Amino acid sequence: MDEQVSLMEIGYQRLRDDILRGRLEPSTRLKISTLTTLYELGPTPIREALSRLSSESLVSKMENRGFRVADVSREEFDDIFETRKLIEAEALRQSVELGGRDWEDRLVAGFFRLDRTDQEDPDWVGIHKNFHRLLLDACPSRRLKSLASDLYDQSIRYGNLARNASKYQRDGREEHRLIFESSVAHDVENAVTHLMDHYTATHNVIVWPME
Repeated sequence: MDEQVSLMEIGYQRLRDDILRGRLEPSTRLKISTLTTLYELGPTPIREALSRLSSESLVSKMENRGFRVADVSREEFDDIFETRKLIEAEALRQSVELGGRDWEDRLVAGFFRLDRTDQEDPDWVGIHKNFHRLLLDACPSRRLKSLASDLYDQSIRYGNLARNASKYQRDGREEHRLIFESSVAHDVENAVTHLMDHYTATHNVIVWPME
């Protein structure tokens, strides 16, 4: 039983990563036989992984025809970002209000690591996600943080599909600095404002090639 759960987790993580990174493109048919060969797993853990991803809106069930990678659309993308802003604004507000010295120390370490890492570095994606996680880490609501994490991943999927996003000019390093400085100073209103500005800029970067 434990081994089966472990195999399902492996299949889930690999499938999820391939979808989020755009290696499995929207609308791609997900055949069990193909996936078992690709991931060297049995059909049962693959089916369970697909069902789990379906609950996260990354995979769609087709009527009596299996699964496919969920479609993308401008409407869904806008909805993801607007919901993300609502969730993270409240989570950040609580985190900045309640965060203590330990949270400040973790946030400082996370920011300096992000600030020293070039965006072309393969480690940047994980470091960037960790910084955004740390911003919300002192929020007492696990559900808010879980929703924020899921929405982060769904927005990253769109970013990875936007191949020409680099044409849109922005200063992400400065945006992160403003969010960090306001947060660590427990300046709630400015922290939330800078985070919302950051997400508006991110939205514009990803929308650029969609228009």
